[in-house]
Amino acid sequence: FTQVGTTGRVYLPLPAEGPIALRFRMKPIGTQNLQLFVNGKSLPIVRMAEGQAFANYDVPLPAEVIKPGENLLLLRFGGTVKLDGQDVAVAIDYIRVLSGALAASAAVPAPAATSPG
Repeated sequence: FTQVGTTGRVYLPLPAEGPIALRFRMKPIGTQNLQLFVNGKSLPIVRMAEGQAFANYDVPLPAEVIKPGENLLLLRFGGTVKLDGQDVAVAIDYIRVLSGALAASAAVPAPAATSPG
């Protein structure tokens, strides 16, 4: 995993068609709020579960915010705490691109955590 401060940037190649969602496996450290921007467009705030455990958060991406090829994800977090001298908001284990049926099942912009996997 990697620790992230108040802001993180990720460049992701995304397919041109179909429902698309992102699965974030994160652990809140300094905040429970994630504001995600895709290619400069704001998505609903993701509220992470209380506690210090990793959990999955699925975020559907509306077709109008993505483009075929490289897409910019800007992750803004609500606050940080000092951890080993660094300002840390969350720990991110992975970000996965979901498509097809998996993306369609992520139809609700998730504040709900799912089990690891």
